[in-house]
Amino acid sequence: MAPPAAATAAGGGVEENAMAILDTFGIKDSRDLHDDRTAFFEAVRSACLAGDSPSPPSWRMHNAVFQILQSSSSLELTIASFHLLMELGKQYPRVYLTNSCPHEALVVVKESWSPFLLGNNAACDEIGGNTGRTDHLFDSLRFGLLIEDMIEAANDTSTSNRLKRIENMVLFHYLVSTLEADFVPRNIAYKESLDWVIIRESLLNVLLGSRKLVFKTFVKNCISLLNQHQRELEDSISFESASDLDSSLTFSLLEFEREALLSVKKLFIMTFSTSDMSTSHPKSRLPNNIFAFHQLSSSSCFSDSTSSSCFSFSCS
Repeated sequence: MAPPAAATAAGGGVEENAMAILDTFGIKDSRDLHDDRTAFFEAVRSACLAGDSPSPPSWRMHNAVFQILQSSSSLELTIASFHLLMELGKQYPRVYLTNSCPHEALVVVKESWSPFLLGNNAACDEIGGNTGRTDHLFDSLRFGLLIEDMIEAANDTSTSNRLKRIENMVLFHYLVSTLEADFVPRNIAYKESLDWVIIRESLLNVLLGSRKLVFKTFVKNCISLLNQHQRELEDSISFESASDLDSSLTFSLLEFEREALLSVKKLFIMTFSTSDMSTSHPKSRLPNNIFAFHQLSSSSCFSDSTSSSCFSFSCS
């Protein structure tokens, strides 16, 4: 079903008013910056999600929310930006199905903002050659590096590292949710049409097929990350004493460990599905290493009772 929103993004006046809230970035102290970012979120929510006729956020507005997610240094702003991005994604999906007899038709809004910068991207038109506006977006290399950072952060159990761990897990959760939102309607459309182009152009396929991604390393790191989160959940991360001011971070860390675990499983499952489709389609151009996933597709390792031992195999 098509999203219940107008096709045109928020008008110039709305965008300028919202972005003006962030114009003094770097001048005020941290409390003022926090308040400005909170006010910006409310302006975006009011223009794009509230009222009888909300408008899609402009590319710049959507991009600014994502930048705050990555650079907030505040648990409150990290969570707030994540929820706002998720709500915007649901209200204004980049890929969706619409009723078109006799089957549902796939709609791809190519000019929509995306956290991924993969191949041909609408960002190129939006920035007018200013790469400074896209250096925070994710290509295959940066996505792989994020997973590596999460593994390293998980090995550092110091209190000072907990906020960074949460920020990375929230970011990873959002990126995998974006891949899922792009993949699921494509998967449905592919099953009806068997048109390989639908899957070939998916964010996941482009991400995995990039030469910037060392596929074997990517798989090994995902498995390592999953094992780490699984072990920490099974050990039921101990909470600090009631007098510890950091106890809220400890609780948040446990919650996002669960979300990160589910996100890694979703990433594997989507890759399994892509592998299954690619093995039966002669026009598939997925990297050869992706077929290693196919050997695991019959495994029960992704059930709710997943054990870390399920992923103890070697990729070497």
